[in-house]
This record gives sequence, structure tokens and C-alpha cells, in this order.
Amino acid sequence: MTDSIEECLHRLNLDPSEIQKHRSQGDLVRQGFSRLATKCDIRTDGRADSDVALAKSFSLDPVIFKKALSLNPAHFQKDFLTRLESSLLPLLRSLLESFSLQLDPSRLMDQPGPELKWILELQSLFEVTLEQIKFMLYIICPKKVTFILKQTDDQHDEEVKIFRLSGLDSQLMVMFNDFRCIFQTSSELIWQLGLSTETCDQPDDMPDTQNRLFQNISKSEDSIYWTFRWLEGSELELVIQDWPNQFSEIDAFLHKMALGANPWIDVEQDEQSSDEDRWIATNQPSSDLNSQIARSLIPVLKLMRLFYKKSYAWAMNQEVYLFTTMSSDQLESIAQSASYCITVLIDFNLFFDPDPNEFSSVSYTETLKTIQSNLDTVVPLIVLHFVPTEFLPHDNFKEWLVDWYTAFNLAIFNSIKNVDSLATNLPQ
Repeated sequence: MTDSIEECLHRLNLDPSEIQKHRSQGDLVRQGFSRLATKCDIRTDGRADSDVALAKSFSLDPVIFKKALSLNPAHFQKDFLTRLESSLLPLLRSLLESFSLQLDPSRLMDQPGPELKWILELQSLFEVTLEQIKFMLYIICPKKVTFILKQTDDQHDEEVKIFRLSGLDSQLMVMFNDFRCIFQTSSELIWQLGLSTETCDQPDDMPDTQNRLFQNISKSEDSIYWTFRWLEGSELELVIQDWPNQFSEIDAFLHKMALGANPWIDVEQDEQSSDEDRWIATNQPSSDLNSQIARSLIPVLKLMRLFYKKSYAWAMNQEVYLFTTMSSDQLESIAQSASYCITVLIDFNLFFDPDPNEFSSVSYTETLKTIQSNLDTVVPLIVLHFVPTEFLPHDNFKEWLVDWYTAFNLAIFNSIKNVDSLATNLPQ
């Protein structure tokens, strides 16, 4: 049977009558958390009139501010980006650090009055800071990221390129959602501690609530960090930051290919093979055609994986200029390259055994040509805009890329040739 709040307090040697004195204050704290959570739910916000709201938050005349903004929007965009980086985000990070200390249940129960008062003060600071960040975001990005069109002519816009602004927009949306979760969970914790007049019938859920709050705070710290990266990071850093998320998918696809090429050997030798892999190898062996197609594709996959992992490792050790003369659509093509290749491969669905009576090499050729075309775009952009032009004795990445590019195109040619031959020689 679940203990009541009073029983839990007695078990913790706390005086219920002392806690009772502060429950009206706890109600104010919970109302504050509810208000903050609502303000952080910006998923359906309209972005009109953000200039008026921001002007009021800085005690400026809205009419004068709006006119100045319309005359030189790029100036204000750059100024607001600087403010976010130099003052508002550092302040938000500092507030989060203080807040994480104040939400310690032992401190709240030991001195509920002073702790609740301090939380109310922190809530006011959170409200002002988050609103200023939100309204600045809406002026920097007047349209949501999903409505920002590709830009081919902003190569000289530096920190206000659409690629960077759209990434910042997406990251701040994540950050606001993480803070919304913090405030919702914090209100729940105050309730479970018995520090509000609303009766709590779930005090035993407090450890779970504390754990969720800790996770939410940790996620918000990460969100602030990545927001800083979108403000401060070089374009090289930004275009490769999502690549590691695709490495495991490339590895998984390559593993399935190896399984299709030689299921008996690979499943027995690979300790990471799942029970499902072993069942498939035992009960549903691949057709000879499927195995030959898989063997033709494996060299291409290995070289593709090598390119992304080697390029990522190289980029992580480079000190480069913050900006290039690439336009946003070019930067986006590099950033989405690994994900795009994986999507093309998954759509191909090679591992549903092709029917020898209906097999055509056309779809296979189209798949490889699509991947080749993608990397034909990405590799020259990396060489032209990121690889140093001067000779560096300990950096042979440019020479490596030339060798890799030659090997990759040869692998594509041989793979297509092999599969064309398979299709031609199928029994009629």
C-alpha cells in the first residue's frame, strides 16, 4: 500500500507541520513551473510581432525598434547572434547550474522556506532570459526551419548563412523542449515532496522523478553546448557533426551484405551476429544471385565507409577558418551526404532475394550511380574549401583523397560491370 505524504515525512524525521507552513509558497513555485513550461512550448508559436515583444523586454520603443530592424535586418541578426553567444546563453547555463542545486530534495525539505523563495527568484530570471532568447531567435529566423528554402547565393553571408541559422533554429527548438521537460518534472517533484496544497497520492514515485529530472538537466546542458557550437563552430565542424550518427547504419548495412555474400562463414565468425542472423543463415540461405550481388557491392560499401570515417577523423583535428565561400545548399549537401547514401541503400532493399526470372541490373546501377553522384559533389567541395592549399608535411589528406577517389570510382565501375554480367547470363 502506498504511503501518504505525512507517513513519508515522518519516516524521514521531518515535521509535517513545518512543511505545511510552506505549501502556499510551494503552490506559487508550481504555478511558476507551469508558466515556464508553457512559454517553452514553442512548437506552434507564430513568429510575427517578435520585434515588438523583444523591444518591450529591453524597455525600448517598439515603433522605433521595428523601423530600425526593417532598415538593416542583417545588422540586428549579427548583433543578436553575438548577444546569444556572449551573454544570454552563458547566463542560461549559469541559471541551470544554480537550479540543479536548488532542486535537491534534501535541501528543500531541510529549509523549505528559503529554498522555495530562491526557486521563485530563479524562475523570474529564467522567464526573462528564455523570452529574450526566444524573441531573438524569431527575429534571426523569421520563418521556422521547415519553411527556410535552400540558398544558393549566400556564400558571403558568413555567420548569417541560412545553413547556420537553420541549424541554430533547430537546436534552439530542441533546447526549449528540454527546458520544458525540466520545468514539468520540477513541478512534479515539488508536488511529491508535499510542498503544495494539492494532495499527492504518488510519493513513492519520487526516486523516478528525481532520475528523470537529472536526465532532463543533463540533456539541457548538452542542448546549450550544441547551441554554442552552432554559434561558434567552423563550417567544417558543423557539416560533419551528424556523420557519426550514420556510421552504425553503414556498419549494419555492410554486415548484412557480408551475411548475404557468405552467410555460413560470417555468422559463425562474427560474435556480434544476432540470433536472428543465425536463424536466417540456417533456415533461409541467400540465393546464389543474391550472394553474388552482395559480393559485388561490398567493396563499394567499404570504401564509402572509409571515406566518411577517415574524413571525420581528419576534420576533428583541423584548425580552419570559421567561414568558407560555400553557399548554404553546398554546406547542406556535405552535411546530409552520409545520411543520403544510407537512405539510397536502404531504399534499394537488396536483401529481399531477387527473383532470377525478373532480375534487372537497372535498379542496382541507378543506386550506385546515385551514390557516386553524391560523392562526386561532396569530395571536390571538401578539397576546395576545407583542405589547406599550402603544403603541410604531416597532412597528406589531399593525396589520400585522390587515391581514395580513384579506388572508389573503379569499385563502382567493376561492381556495375559484374552485376550487368550476372543479369545478362541469367538462364532464360
